[in-house]
Amino acid sequence: MLQLLTSNLDIVRISKLLIKYNLKATIKSTSITILGPISEELANQLYANCQINAICNFDNSETDFLPKERNIVQSEEQSKTLEKPNQTEILPAQEEVKYNPSDEEEYYVLRYPTVKRGEVYLCNFGKTLGHEQGGKRYVIIIQNDVGNKYSPNTIVLPCTTAHSSRMATQYSFYYSDENMLDYPHSMMSSRENTALGEAITTVSKSRLIEYKGQMTEKFMDEKIQPIIEASLALKHRVKTVKVTQREVVKIPETKIVYIEKNQEKSETNGLVYKDLNLVQVQLLSFVDINQLIAISKSLSTDEEKAHKILELFGFDFDKMGVPYLWKAICISPKEKYFNMETLSKKVAESSILYVQAEEVQRLIVARIKERFKVRKSPAIDFIRLVNIFLIKREDNDETGF
Repeated sequence: MLQLLTSNLDIVRISKLLIKYNLKATIKSTSITILGPISEELANQLYANCQINAICNFDNSETDFLPKERNIVQSEEQSKTLEKPNQTEILPAQEEVKYNPSDEEEYYVLRYPTVKRGEVYLCNFGKTLGHEQGGKRYVIIIQNDVGNKYSPNTIVLPCTTAHSSRMATQYSFYYSDENMLDYPHSMMSSRENTALGEAITTVSKSRLIEYKGQMTEKFMDEKIQPIIEASLALKHRVKTVKVTQREVVKIPETKIVYIEKNQEKSETNGLVYKDLNLVQVQLLSFVDINQLIAISKSLSTDEEKAHKILELFGFDFDKMGVPYLWKAICISPKEKYFNMETLSKKVAESSILYVQAEEVQRLIVARIKERFKVRKSPAIDFIRLVNIFLIKREDNDETGF
């Protein structure tokens, strides 16, 4: 009778092989006991396809199918503990197992399934090789909180009291009210600690055996993040953006533009001179004023003039909102006060398709902001400017500045 200690995934693989060779076995969460002799062919398949952490032969203490480098020597007392699921650690090759029953809770009980970046825990690293950080020591969680939420592991920054800060990857400090949000005076060591950036490692959350507190965000950003970047040789990429400055035509603020009319004509039709405000003067800098005056003096209808003026200003009638702008200019009164709300409502009412006034106004404002590249839309000033040039004139009218 042979007992194998392995992972949950390999338990499934071994079970399929036993069914193939018609062998009986008892199965637990991480161990499987094979009842009956094992052929050499089955032994080879077990070794090739499965990761076996430990074995125990109840007939003799040696195994005859695993290579020597994977043989594990165990005492009679240790072999009994293999029957307990989830209470054994992975055994290194060619090394005698030293199992301590008192360590079971520290290694295999998950006390803190959810952790957050900046939290401090007492972590049991267990047995180590070489100069790895081992035993029980303080660690600071440095993994992002998305990974901390969904991963069974976390990334930690070990701390030690046996080192002084001698490298760029280390930082010495004391736990205190200044760097902790909930500093527990009676729970934390008063000795100087050194955060070891060169010892950053991934551990199972099961190794976190006691919560100590939460470091401040300022401490993590200003003290811990630099040693992490130094240890991992992180380089910040700087994206260079080439900015092309648009040429702006500067017009003196005191300059006023007049659209002059024949005095007799003005008296007969009730129109007076139109003074342009500063916004309208700036809008005129986008077009050739001579072409604009030529369109204004033409004998075309107001609809045709408005269409040509919008094309002169660079508006594309294939874009949504431009036809609404054209319609608003055509139906806007020339002697009465109007604003964007009243114009948008009239455009919506005259539209063949059902459209709300708020949508009409939104599209008009968006197209004007897009064309003139401004944050605040000069929509009403632009519509009034175009209306000035829709006033019918005789060929002998003069326009001056």
